[in-house]
Amino acid sequence: MPVRAATPHEPNGWNRRHRHADPYHRHDCHDRIVEVVRRLGSDADVCRTTIEVIPASEPNRLADALAAIVPARTILTSTIERRLLLAEHHGAIGWTVADLAGQPHRTRAWLAWAATAIEFDDLSSWISTAHISRAASTG
Repeated sequence: MPVRAATPHEPNGWNRRHRHADPYHRHDCHDRIVEVVRRLGSDADVCRTTIEVIPASEPNRLADALAAIVPARTILTSTIERRLLLAEHHGAIGWTVADLAGQPHRTRAWLAWAATAIEFDDLSSWISTAHISRAASTG
């Protein structure tokens, strides 16, 4: 399969076979975001179409796109190697927390405040529902 030239919206090294030249695969990150949106009950197809043109290295653009799709609060934080997506459940108590690198939550070095403020339902997965203390979710 021939490699096509990158467009202004695609990082150098992108081609149809290897979605991103980085070890942090753009395709995997976007698929994980779409899975979070699907679990929240929002339109996963609209999400995929909207975010597929946004590089994983542009968290502000991804966050803005998610804010337009998900009816509750979303937070996109941390470095690209271990980006974290927190999405509040609209009309229900709780959040969905996803490690966009696909690593289990238990492998993250959590800050002390986060370790006590976030109660995960499944630390062995990259995606889990969680309860976040009121102080942490409003501050």
